[in-house]
Amino acid sequence: MILPPNIVIAAMEVLGGADVLDAPAKSQEGLIVLVRNGLPEACAETIVRSGLAISELHHLVAKDHGLDRAMKVGVLSQHQSDRLARIAILIAKARETFGSEEKAAHWLRRPTDVFNGDAPMFHADTTFGWSTVLAHLAKIDWGDTA
Repeated sequence: MILPPNIVIAAMEVLGGADVLDAPAKSQEGLIVLVRNGLPEACAETIVRSGLAISELHHLVAKDHGLDRAMKVGVLSQHQSDRLARIAILIAKARETFGSEEKAAHWLRRPTDVFNGDAPMFHADTTFGWSTVLAHLAKIDWGDTA
């Protein structure tokens, strides 16, 4: 999936931007490099401060409790970084779609029949679920029902 540059840049801001990342990505290729090298643990802390509950973070990023270990080391694993970046992209896209952080957060946490009773944020705990949620946001952008 090719992401528009504005979503990559917005996702970098969700992850903490220049305050957290030495060189925030401006392209999808730059994001791939950051993820491969491991995102700083401060990115996870930034997402939690922006409203994602720590329990949600553990569910979405590190079901194996490896997040605690990564937080002590200061760098997330490539797998954890990939999951965290996907969540940042999802948050950025929802904010763009709904026009505000509050509306995006509400939609991401509201269970819906579209995702078999899951909230979109929890439906995105797999790559396929994440892709489905992003596709649904695109449908909303095009005027389909929310």
